[in-house]
Amino acid sequence: MRAQENIRWIKSFSAKERRIVKKPNLLNAALLLAFAKASSGLYAAEPRSINVTGVGSVPVVPDQVSLVAGIELTDKSALAVKTKSDEVMRKLIAIAAQEKVESRDLQSDRVMIEVDQVGSFDESMKAPVKYRARRTLRIRLRDISKYEGLVTALFNGGANTLYDISFQSSKMAELKNEARIRAMKDARANAEVFAKEAGLKLGKPLTIQESDQSSAPALMMVRAMKSDASTVAVGEIGINATVQVSFEFE
Repeated sequence: MRAQENIRWIKSFSAKERRIVKKPNLLNAALLLAFAKASSGLYAAEPRSINVTGVGSVPVVPDQVSLVAGIELTDKSALAVKTKSDEVMRKLIAIAAQEKVESRDLQSDRVMIEVDQVGSFDESMKAPVKYRARRTLRIRLRDISKYEGLVTALFNGGANTLYDISFQSSKMAELKNEARIRAMKDARANAEVFAKEAGLKLGKPLTIQESDQSSAPALMMVRAMKSDASTVAVGEIGINATVQVSFEFE
């Protein structure tokens, strides 16, 4: 059976290849030739290509803002400082509700209590023990015009720190896609420059990869709000996208 298979296998060769196989001392060469024929279709020449970067940005005036209001309190009793921080947190949540902030846009963390050390270790050992409590409330305000009034009310309600302020747009998803389109156009334009200089014709994209970007948009310019009494400056933010594209040369 194996002999018949070998005969059929040899018959698949061309006339020139069969003449090589008939020579006993060149049987190994025939085996290598058959292997080369079988594998020739597996390895195609890689297309000529170029890798470029494209960047797209869409400017927009933000209509939302996110912020974190913090509470830091001290007391001689750990239980007392926890109770105080709980009371202040309830006030802050109630204030946010009065400003029409929905519950889905509020996120509070658990209270963290630690011994409040003063100065060096020796000084702390001599001083009366105090406990410090820390809590934060993250708020997303969908009506940016209420920002200043909300912040004032939070401080009056017991918050004593404010940080992580981020201006945003309610059309982030739509604008992000527009930024991606602009990034692809920028990538093709960059590739066209190299193709023209090299005397080649640019073909279709072979691979496209989007680079990770921070979710917080960059501040591009600052301009005052309409109210002359306001102390808040609203920035025009840029929704950005960056892509890595490999284009084929035809």
